[in-house]
Amino acid sequence: MTRQGVRTAMGWAAVAVLVAGCIPVVSDRPALRFTVSDLQHVEDALMSRQEGGRTVFDVVCPSGIGHATVTAADDWPATLTVRLRYAADKPFTRLEKFGGALSKGPAEDERLPTVRLQSDVLGQGQVVTVEVHVPPEVRGWRTLRLMWIDAYR
Repeated sequence: MTRQGVRTAMGWAAVAVLVAGCIPVVSDRPALRFTVSDLQHVEDALMSRQEGGRTVFDVVCPSGIGHATVTAADDWPATLTVRLRYAADKPFTRLEKFGGALSKGPAEDERLPTVRLQSDVLGQGQVVTVEVHVPPEVRGWRTLRLMWIDAYR
Protein backbone atom coordinates (compact mmCIF):
# COMPACT_ATOMS: atom_id res chain seq x y z
CA MET A 1 0.00 0.00 0.00
CA THR A 2 1.28 3.47 -0.85
CA ARG A 3 1.76 6.26 1.63
CA GLN A 4 -1.32 7.99 0.26
CA GLY A 5 -3.34 4.78 0.69
CA VAL A 6 -2.20 4.41 4.32
CA ARG A 7 -3.09 8.05 5.07
CA THR A 8 -6.53 7.61 3.48
CA ALA A 9 -7.21 4.41 5.45
CA MET A 10 -6.08 6.04 8.71
CA GLY A 11 -8.21 9.10 7.97
CA TRP A 12 -11.33 7.00 7.42
CA ALA A 13 -10.60 5.01 10.59
CA ALA A 14 -10.38 8.27 12.58
CA VAL A 15 -13.67 9.49 11.08
CA ALA A 16 -15.33 6.15 12.00
CA VAL A 17 -14.14 6.45 15.60
CA LEU A 18 -15.37 10.06 15.86
CA VAL A 19 -18.76 9.26 14.35
CA ALA A 20 -19.23 6.19 16.56
CA GLY A 21 -18.51 8.32 19.61
CA CYS A 22 -21.21 10.82 18.60
CA ILE A 23 -24.04 8.34 18.07
CA PRO A 24 -26.40 8.50 21.06
CA VAL A 25 -27.10 5.22 22.79
CA VAL A 26 -30.77 4.74 23.59
CA SER A 27 -30.96 2.84 26.85
CA ASP A 28 -34.62 3.32 27.75
CA ARG A 29 -36.30 2.09 24.58
CA PRO A 30 -39.32 -0.24 24.78
CA ALA A 31 -38.32 -3.85 25.39
CA LEU A 32 -40.90 -5.26 23.03
CA ARG A 33 -43.99 -4.25 21.13
CA PHE A 34 -47.09 -5.07 23.13
CA THR A 35 -50.55 -3.98 24.17
CA VAL A 36 -51.97 -4.03 27.68
CA SER A 37 -55.58 -4.86 28.39
CA ASP A 38 -57.69 -5.99 31.29
CA LEU A 39 -55.97 -3.94 33.99
CA GLN A 40 -58.00 -4.53 37.16
CA HIS A 41 -58.26 -0.85 38.15
CA VAL A 42 -58.36 2.29 36.00
CA GLU A 43 -55.49 3.81 38.00
CA ASP A 44 -53.23 0.77 37.36
CA ALA A 45 -50.50 1.05 34.71
CA LEU A 46 -47.94 -1.24 33.10
CA MET A 47 -44.91 0.12 31.23
CA SER A 48 -42.04 -1.75 29.61
CA ARG A 49 -38.43 -0.87 29.00
CA GLN A 50 -35.09 -2.41 28.18
CA GLU A 51 -32.64 -2.21 31.06
CA GLY A 52 -29.17 -3.70 30.79
CA GLY A 53 -30.35 -6.25 28.23
CA ARG A 54 -33.37 -7.26 30.33
CA THR A 55 -37.04 -6.67 29.62
CA VAL A 56 -38.56 -4.89 32.62
CA PHE A 57 -42.26 -4.38 33.32
CA ASP A 58 -42.93 -1.54 35.78
CA VAL A 59 -46.40 -2.03 37.26
CA VAL A 60 -48.08 0.75 39.25
CA CYS A 61 -51.02 -0.52 41.32
CA PRO A 62 -52.16 1.80 44.14
CA SER A 63 -54.49 -0.83 45.65
CA GLY A 64 -51.79 -3.52 45.81
CA ILE A 65 -54.05 -6.14 44.23
CA GLY A 66 -54.41 -6.45 40.50
CA HIS A 67 -54.00 -8.23 37.21
CA ALA A 68 -53.17 -7.39 33.62
CA THR A 69 -53.14 -9.06 30.22
CA VAL A 70 -50.21 -8.27 27.94
CA THR A 71 -50.27 -9.28 24.27
CA ALA A 72 -46.88 -9.23 22.56
CA ALA A 73 -46.22 -8.65 18.88
CA ASP A 74 -42.79 -10.29 19.24
CA ASP A 75 -41.47 -13.41 20.96
CA TRP A 76 -41.05 -13.17 24.71
CA PRO A 77 -37.55 -13.09 26.22
CA ALA A 78 -36.31 -15.93 28.44
CA THR A 79 -36.82 -13.83 31.58
CA LEU A 80 -39.07 -10.88 32.37
CA THR A 81 -38.41 -8.66 35.36
CA VAL A 82 -41.56 -7.29 37.02
CA ARG A 83 -41.36 -4.39 39.48
CA LEU A 84 -44.51 -3.69 41.46
CA ARG A 85 -45.22 -0.25 42.94
CA TYR A 86 -48.07 1.55 44.70
CA ALA A 87 -46.81 4.80 43.13
CA ALA A 88 -43.70 5.80 41.18
CA ASP A 89 -41.76 6.37 44.41
CA LYS A 90 -43.35 3.66 46.59
CA PRO A 91 -42.38 0.06 45.69
CA PHE A 92 -44.00 -3.06 47.08
CA THR A 93 -41.91 -4.41 49.97
CA ARG A 94 -43.87 -7.62 50.53
CA LEU A 95 -45.70 -9.86 48.10
CA GLU A 96 -48.29 -12.40 49.19
CA LYS A 97 -49.00 -13.92 45.77
CA PHE A 98 -47.84 -13.58 42.18
CA GLY A 99 -48.81 -15.55 39.11
CA GLY A 100 -48.05 -15.56 35.42
CA ALA A 101 -49.48 -17.62 32.57
CA LEU A 102 -48.83 -17.57 28.84
CA SER A 103 -51.48 -18.51 26.28
CA LYS A 104 -51.22 -19.38 22.62
CA GLY A 105 -53.91 -17.00 21.43
CA PRO A 106 -56.17 -14.12 22.43
CA ALA A 107 -56.98 -13.55 26.08
CA GLU A 108 -60.70 -13.96 25.41
CA ASP A 109 -60.34 -17.61 24.29
CA GLU A 110 -59.76 -19.67 27.45
CA ARG A 111 -59.92 -22.94 25.47
CA LEU A 112 -56.48 -22.37 23.94
CA PRO A 113 -53.38 -23.97 25.48
CA THR A 114 -52.02 -22.12 28.53
CA VAL A 115 -48.80 -22.65 30.48
CA ARG A 116 -48.23 -21.40 34.04
CA LEU A 117 -44.87 -19.69 34.29
CA GLN A 118 -42.33 -20.21 37.05
CA SER A 119 -41.22 -17.09 38.88
CA ASP A 120 -38.82 -16.07 41.63
CA VAL A 121 -39.78 -13.33 44.10
CA LEU A 122 -36.70 -11.38 45.17
CA GLY A 123 -36.26 -8.73 47.85
CA GLN A 124 -39.05 -9.56 50.32
CA GLY A 125 -38.92 -6.94 53.07
CA GLN A 126 -37.06 -4.51 50.80
CA VAL A 127 -37.97 -3.67 47.20
CA VAL A 128 -39.82 -6.61 45.65
CA THR A 129 -38.82 -7.73 42.17
CA VAL A 130 -40.22 -10.77 40.37
CA GLU A 131 -38.23 -12.71 37.78
CA VAL A 132 -40.66 -14.54 35.44
CA HIS A 133 -39.16 -17.44 33.45
CA VAL A 134 -40.49 -18.17 29.94
CA PRO A 135 -39.60 -21.65 28.57
CA PRO A 136 -38.23 -21.70 24.99
CA GLU A 137 -41.10 -23.78 23.62
CA VAL A 138 -43.71 -21.10 24.48
CA ARG A 139 -41.80 -17.85 23.78
CA GLY A 140 -43.73 -17.46 20.52
CA TRP A 141 -47.09 -17.55 22.32
CA ARG A 142 -48.64 -14.12 22.51
CA THR A 143 -50.84 -13.56 25.58
CA LEU A 144 -49.35 -13.12 29.05
CA ARG A 145 -51.58 -12.85 32.11
CA LEU A 146 -50.11 -11.47 35.33
CA MET A 147 -51.73 -11.25 38.76
CA TRP A 148 -50.41 -9.97 42.08
CA ILE A 149 -51.44 -9.47 45.69
CA ASP A 150 -49.28 -7.46 48.05
CA ALA A 151 -48.85 -8.33 51.72
CA TYR A 152 -49.13 -4.75 52.90
CA ARG A 153 -52.30 -5.14 55.00
